[in-house]
Amino acid sequence: MRRALLIAGVLATVGLVALLLAVEVFADHRRRFTGELPRALPTVVAGWVRRDVPVAVGSAAAANVQGILNYSQVAQAVYAKDGLQILVYVAYWEPGKVSVVDAGSHNPDSCWVNNGCVRTDRRYAVSARLGERALLPYEAGAYLVPRGGLQHVAFWHLVNGEPNRYEAQEQGWRDGLFEIHFPKRFTRWMKLMQVLPYAWYFPLVARMTRPRR
Repeated sequence: MRRALLIAGVLATVGLVALLLAVEVFADHRRRFTGELPRALPTVVAGWVRRDVPVAVGSAAAANVQGILNYSQVAQAVYAKDGLQILVYVAYWEPGKVSVVDAGSHNPDSCWVNNGCVRTDRRYAVSARLGERALLPYEAGAYLVPRGGLQHVAFWHLVNGEPNRYEAQEQGWRDGLFEIHFPKRFTRWMKLMQVLPYAWYFPLVARMTRPRR
């Protein structure tokens, strides 16, 4: 019986490794964005004036922000019209740069609230249209900023083109589930790989998450 279990375990491990190698060979790990973020933001919007804004003032502050967020690219601009201002902030992480959890943690619910802002409203996975085009569901909230008044925020956090589901994550934390299982296409493989010895596990993880150019 013990020998049969051992053989079954070895066969299961070999099969899992074969599947992981197949994923590594045939999966598409190419960068999804190869341009420059500042150029991706619209330069001219009828009736609006664009002004580029640095994420941080000074080289030391910029290096500090880069060290915390560890993004690949970032861009920020203000669009102004008739006393109304809209700040657009975009950050991009190349595949394998940081984990989905780390990137997703940099949002107003954590960064703003933990720095003294008060959340007064929150909506999840909001549907909207822009003309005839249906937008991907976005996150929305209102935050009372010290010395800045009430700020309305709408944001997307996309992982492989799919919106990150903050409502499901928040419910999970409330229920004591200290794990974010998203995107499932990736995390299912990570769960399966946990049965492997560390000598195999860590090299495979490094190989699966490294960016390809």
